[in-house]
Amino acid sequence: MHQLYDWAPAAAATVAVIGGVTALFAATIGTAQIDIKRILAYSTMSQIGYMFLAVGIGAYTAGMFHFMTHAFFKALLFLAAGNVIHAFHEDQDIRHMGNLRAGLPVTFWTFLIGTLSISGFPIVTAGFWSKDEVIRAALSAAGSEYVLGILALITAGLTAFYMFRLFIVAFGWEWMAHDDRHLHEAPPVQTIPVIILAAGAVVAGYIPVASFLSPVFGQPAEVGTLAFWGLAGLTLAAYARRPQLAVAWRTRLGPIHTLVEHKYYIDELYDRLFVRPGLALARFFNDIVEPRVIDGAVNAVAAGVMLEAREFRGIQTGRVRSYALVTLGGAVGVLGIVAYFLGYLPWKPAA
Repeated sequence: MHQLYDWAPAAAATVAVIGGVTALFAATIGTAQIDIKRILAYSTMSQIGYMFLAVGIGAYTAGMFHFMTHAFFKALLFLAAGNVIHAFHEDQDIRHMGNLRAGLPVTFWTFLIGTLSISGFPIVTAGFWSKDEVIRAALSAAGSEYVLGILALITAGLTAFYMFRLFIVAFGWEWMAHDDRHLHEAPPVQTIPVIILAAGAVVAGYIPVASFLSPVFGQPAEVGTLAFWGLAGLTLAAYARRPQLAVAWRTRLGPIHTLVEHKYYIDELYDRLFVRPGLALARFFNDIVEPRVIDGAVNAVAAGVMLEAREFRGIQTGRVRSYALVTLGGAVGVLGIVAYFLGYLPWKPAA
């Protein structure tokens, strides 16, 4: 589609704005969630926003590069989260977890690699190289697109914040010598894939995607803007180790935290605009249209047929003599009509 975007700058700018706003919007929601899979789901939405931002500003290589690296670290995070949920018997609340290094060592270290990669930890992770290309391209773009680059930088900090908040709360660095929870690592069929993906989350950044795509898209910009923001987000996430500090911040932020925690009330708005009107319309059709209009029309036709049948029912007496008399009368009538038109009657039909 890149040729169409090149020919339609207004459409491309629309894609870029939607991508940048989506990245920031989803990242803010992720900062206040407590469901481990929901946090990762909103992080996916945010990273896809990065990809569309890159496409909208013409940084097609950067968008494709981040698309590829994201496949590694996000698949890793979701599968590792599945191992955690399995260990906690389908409980997905990160507040019920913690101290997982002893019971789930493979999942612990692989999830940490995925967290570092999506946060853009400098040099050693694939997410750093691809996300940095997107941000650098946005900041270097002509016109007002640098504003989207600033949004992308802020989003990078938020990504590191909510991902390390997830990691510190759900996994924690501490581990207990005696754990009554009896946590156990997932079987190899679940751990081997995350190990492979963890390797990809590190080395995929060195795959020369730009060289593969350069005949079509050209060479990307240089990198080097992301490191500070990822580290800043990691530092801020350290508050999660002190629950009383987290409570204090929630109290201080007040309505803002509530707004983000409820996902800007998008679900409630969707419910009022679409779900409830849809259910009301369905009830109207179910209670009014179907029984009174559709069924009413069908029943009216049936009643008409029954009425006519009642009239003709009197003819069906069951007496053979009556049927023979009617048959004889019909035959006489037919013969009379034939004779009339053949001229065998005293009078002739008019010419």
